[in-house]
Amino acid sequence: MSFDIAVADQMRIALNYVKFKTNQQRLRSNDKVITDTVYGKVKGVKWQSIYGNHYYSFEGIPFAKPPVGDLRFKAPVEPDHWPEVKRCTRVRSKPCQVNIVLKQVQGSEDCLYLNVYTRELHPHRPLPVLVWIYGGGFQMGEASRDLYSPDYIMMEHVVLVVISYRLGALGFLSL
Repeated sequence: MSFDIAVADQMRIALNYVKFKTNQQRLRSNDKVITDTVYGKVKGVKWQSIYGNHYYSFEGIPFAKPPVGDLRFKAPVEPDHWPEVKRCTRVRSKPCQVNIVLKQVQGSEDCLYLNVYTRELHPHRPLPVLVWIYGGGFQMGEASRDLYSPDYIMMEHVVLVVISYRLGALGFLSL
């Protein structure tokens, strides 16, 4: 019986990914936190890093209205204020892009979100801010915890902001 090694490698990668995601979710606590933004309150969650320290995560904070319909090929427009607490406990969909391996379009046009991570909600002094803009030649990429875990950066007392932005023809080419 012959077995294609490529299939075995794919299965091994898939199983390792499931193991990674399972271990990662174990580090997420049930402790929810609420903080203010200029647009309204956001709810985040407390995480434990793989290094043992804790930090707060606010994922999927909108920084603009969804760039769909009449806003599709326009510059970003400020979001409306939200009266309720906005749940920001998970990363939103990745920006629209072509998956070159699967040869299909993935993601969403509604992708203008920030992920903010910090160890301190009320620091005694202002913290340095590190803004992470993922690479991908403006054609692919995402602000995903799977690809860019904040754990290492959260060893320091900083605020980490990870930006999700439009790609390809829907992104900088359209402005």
